[in-house]
Amino acid sequence: MQFDRILSKFSGELPLFPLPKVVLFPGARLPLHIFEPRYRQMVSDAEENEGLIGMVCLRERRGKTDTGNSPVHTVACLSQIRNLQRLPDGRFLMQLQGIQRARIREELDVQKPYRIARVDLIPDIVNPLEPVAIENLFERALDSFNQVLRNLADLPGSLVSIQKDAPAGLLLDVLSYYLPVDSLIKQRLLEESEVHQRARLLSRILDELAQVVPDDDTVRFRIFPKPSWN
Repeated sequence: MQFDRILSKFSGELPLFPLPKVVLFPGARLPLHIFEPRYRQMVSDAEENEGLIGMVCLRERRGKTDTGNSPVHTVACLSQIRNLQRLPDGRFLMQLQGIQRARIREELDVQKPYRIARVDLIPDIVNPLEPVAIENLFERALDSFNQVLRNLADLPGSLVSIQKDAPAGLLLDVLSYYLPVDSLIKQRLLEESEVHQRARLLSRILDELAQVVPDDDTVRFRIFPKPSWN
C-alpha cells in the first residue's frame, strides 16, 4: 500500500496537533493555516524528521480552550504533511493527509512548546468469520451517503479520486470525514477499528441523517468546510 513504508519506519513518537471539533480520518485531507509560533515550530521540526503529525480532537469542555494542555481524545489520526507552503512572515499553508489511526499511550515530557506523544498504531480489523461481505456493507453506506447529498452537491473530489479497489475501511473513513455531523460522532467512528462494525455504525448514522438533513447551503458548508485555523 501507499503508506506501508512510512508506517514500517515510524518511530512511535508523534507531535500532536489538537484542534476543537476537528476529526481527521485515514484517506482524507485537511487544509490548514499554521500561524501560532508553537505550531510553526512543530511543522518545521516534523518536516525535518518523519514528516508526520498526529491530528487529534480536543475533548469538549466549558470555558476557554487552551490547545496546549487541554485533554484530548485518546485516538488520533497519524497524518503526513503534504503541499507545504512557507509564507514570507513565517506562517504555513499545508494539508494533512490522514494515514492511520493511532492510540495515544502517553504524552512525553519534552522541552518543546508543543505536545508529543508515544502512540500505538491501530490497523483496520476485518473479521474473516463475518457472514456479511464488507463490500456489501460499504455499498449500503455509499447509497445512504448519496441519498443525504442528492440535493446538495456532487461527491467530494477526494472521494472521486479514490480507486475502486481501495480497501473498504479506507472508503468508509473518507465517507465519515465528510459527514455533516458533530465531531463526537465522527470521533466514535474514528475509534472503531473493526471495519464491519464501522460500516454498520456509519450506515445507521446516515439513515438517521437522511431523515433530518435540510436542503440548504448550511449543510453544504458543513460538508465542505473551509480550511481550519490553529
